[in-house]
Amino acid sequence: LAQWPAETGLQLGAGNVALARGQLDVAARYYEQLLASAPRDVAALTNLAEVRRRQGALAEAQRLAQRALQYVTAAPLRAAVLDTLRLISSCGAHC
Repeated sequence: LAQWPAETGLQLGAGNVALARGQLDVAARYYEQLLASAPRDVAALTNLAEVRRRQGALAEAQRLAQRALQYVTAAPLRAAVLDTLRLISSCGAHC
């Protein structure tokens, strides 16, 4: 990553690995770095929304997922964003 800091695919992949390992703060940093250079990246927005959901920051998770929904164009990715929104909504006061 240090060698290719502009490669958003690497940042997304590293964030996904951290998310899968339950390293939520690490995952969030990768997604936030990616979004700083590509603010409409639907996968990063959706995955950061999932991180925030797991951290209990439901309002931020909702805002991020809604932003992703604004930019999504591909049907499979739209389904993933909608699934994330449903998960956030089902949390109630906390997850």
